[in-house]
Amino acid sequence: MKGYAANKAIALAAAIVVSAVSAGGARAVELTPGGDFEAGSFPAGWVHSGANRWGGTNDSWADHAVLLDLPYSGAYSALLGFKYTRQQRNRYGFMYTDVSIPSNISRATLFFRYRQQGYDGLNYDPFEMAIRGTSGGLLAMVADFSFSEWNNQFKDSGWVEDNGDGTPGYDMTAYAGMTVR
Repeated sequence: MKGYAANKAIALAAAIVVSAVSAGGARAVELTPGGDFEAGSFPAGWVHSGANRWGGTNDSWADHAVLLDLPYSGAYSALLGFKYTRQQRNRYGFMYTDVSIPSNISRATLFFRYRQQGYDGLNYDPFEMAIRGTSGGLLAMVADFSFSEWNNQFKDSGWVEDNGDGTPGYDMTAYAGMTVR
């Protein structure tokens, strides 16, 4: 699962978890260790940096950190975009982790929440949450959020539940037996 925020937008993500229920109905198992970011840093296995729209990465190009900054619950959240780093055209912050979904499950669900703050709108500076193959190819766009108006006034989405439509998670069962990003 990969999330990013671009240009002036600031996106905070928290509680990014994939849980699976076995075919026999056993309890859910957390497949993304540390997805709540409560350790105060990105856990092992998470890749994060700043990137350029046309390729290349550089840690100084955008915010990508776990901070005591607007947490949904607990103390920490992951920050992407431009809050503490100077905004740079065509650059964005990103983070992802690879998740192996067992083949013997009856259900797998992605749960996440995000909060976007910024000035742009009308499809500029989106927050995107995507499911990708490990080579980076797009499998599904789970969330693509940007503010609907362009008026250079500060906007705050508040915490948006899961994929933005109020449903309690994104069904990942179709990816059983695969490793996805």
